[in-house]
Amino acid sequence: MTPQVFSVTQAIELLGGKEVVTEYWLKKTARRLGIGTRFGRTLCFTEAQIKQLIDAHALEAKQLKPQQQERAKQQRAPKAKATPAPIPAASGNVTRLQARPDRARSYGSAS
Repeated sequence: MTPQVFSVTQAIELLGGKEVVTEYWLKKTARRLGIGTRFGRTLCFTEAQIKQLIDAHALEAKQLKPQQQERAKQQRAPKAKATPAPIPAASGNVTRLQARPDRARSYGSAS
C-alpha cells in the first residue's frame, strides 16, 4: 500500500488555508526541513511530512510572538550630530590651490 500523497494546494488546505500558511512558506519550510517528494515537476507531501510541517508551523508561531513584542519596544537612540572636523593649519609642504579662470574659459570656445 502506497502512502497518500498531497499536492501543495492540498497541503495548504490541511494546514489551515491561505490565511494561515502561504505557498511560499510551505515551499521554503519544506526545503529547509528537507522534506517533500517530486512527481515530475510537482512537489507533493506524504502524511508524515504534513505532520512535520504542522509541527514546524506551531514552533514558528510560538517563536514569533516574543520577537514581535521586543521589536515594538525597542527604540533607537537619537543620533549624535557630527561636528565638522577642523581645517588643518597650512604647513610648508602644502601647495595652495588657486582657480585658473583663463584656462577654464579655453575649454568651451574654439578660438
